[in-house]
Amino acid sequence: MSFGFTIFFVYVAFKDISLKELLNLLREVSLFWFLLLLIITIASHLLRAWRWQILLRSLKQKTSFRNSFGSVMIGYLINLGIPRMGELARPYIMSKRENINGTATLGTVITERLLDLSFFILFCLLVFTLFPNLFQSIIPSIELNILLINTITILVLIKIILILFFPNVIRKIANYIFNLLPIRISKIGENLLEGILSLHKLPNKKDKLFVIIQTIGIILLYTLSFQIAFNAFLAMGLQHLGFESALILMVASGVAFALPAPSGFGTFHAFITFVLVTNFSIPKSAALSYAIATHEMSIILIAIVGSYYFIRFNISMKEIRKNEVVSN
Repeated sequence: MSFGFTIFFVYVAFKDISLKELLNLLREVSLFWFLLLLIITIASHLLRAWRWQILLRSLKQKTSFRNSFGSVMIGYLINLGIPRMGELARPYIMSKRENINGTATLGTVITERLLDLSFFILFCLLVFTLFPNLFQSIIPSIELNILLINTITILVLIKIILILFFPNVIRKIANYIFNLLPIRISKIGENLLEGILSLHKLPNKKDKLFVIIQTIGIILLYTLSFQIAFNAFLAMGLQHLGFESALILMVASGVAFALPAPSGFGTFHAFITFVLVTNFSIPKSAALSYAIATHEMSIILIAIVGSYYFIRFNISMKEIRKNEVVSN
């Protein structure tokens, strides 16, 4: 299914585009802005690894940041070829290198994803609410649905509050389900739950707030990278686009990466190109060049850093596949 998604969206993005024109647009790069874009991208990965290291304190008080960052980058690398496999690989790698429970470590990754999803949905709803005019070209009837959007925003806020401050509700529901399952499966579920509730088991309460701030920081860094890229690729003529434009691209990229395509191949290019052409009247060749430049810069960075740690940590894909679901 993911391969089919990729092929379809690559076709949609690249049809009627001159390869020569694309290459000409990609040749002119502002070195200063490109290096700044690279720094912001690396910073978002470092912040993600730091957040995970804090969540892991519920399982082990002190873990290596190098192991955390290396595991995150290896996970990204594996996701390039096998969607979602990296999310199973990195807790396995971290559990082996730090000698901690693998299933509980996987639970901390689930916590990350719950935080990312909840705050990204909230981010999207806030952007819809604060800047409805940005979406008029794409969703003409958005003003008619502003009440619905505000209602959903409030519901998502309530959900985030429950996740962050009422873990006992989650625990009661989970324990009720575990009692209905076979002992072996319920044991795995209990270990997962320990990881999922890692945010509430942190020794220092300030860490909980810090994890929330880091989650918001990751989203803002991703958004900032879109704005910086407007200036990095001079020939594309996107320098007039500002932070509000970056906001809508962030929303579009989130949807693109949620679809079952390896690391957004095809989907990212199609969605970003569509938004730039439809909402900002950017020529399709320039819009696609922007999508290619931003996406492939990130992919090349992941490939280089991820491969380094893959070799350095002496990782075996055969062993990772064998341990797709980890439990000690």
